[in-house]
Amino acid sequence: MIGRLTTTGGDDFELQRDKIAAIVRLARGWSAPGGHGAAAERLCVAVKQLSDDEQAILLALVRIGEARFAPEFFYAALTEAFQQRSHLLATYIAGLPGLADMLEAGAAACTMSGAANVVALPVTGRHSGN
Repeated sequence: MIGRLTTTGGDDFELQRDKIAAIVRLARGWSAPGGHGAAAERLCVAVKQLSDDEQAILLALVRIGEARFAPEFFYAALTEAFQQRSHLLATYIAGLPGLADMLEAGAAACTMSGAANVVALPVTGRHSGN
């Protein structure tokens, strides 16, 4: 999966690999047949426990995973995620159909990308672009 993502734009953002893996596991449980109810609640709680920065990174990775952004535009995806930030972001993220697949695809694309501004990911610092 992903270890550390650093942007050359100045700010370093970090989302620990185990947090991404946990969200993916919970999202797979939610999307499994009969996986609604308690599984959906656990996923929502896990996303809400992430910091605002971590939730924005999660959404940026999802946007890359669904091909709204190319991996080399991680910083643009992150900027958009920060602009969408609200108290409902965690609920929105947790309710995305296909969350696990999109998150895995986005993380893999960023990790494997040769993009100059995407080195690899976990979140330190605040995004100053909003």
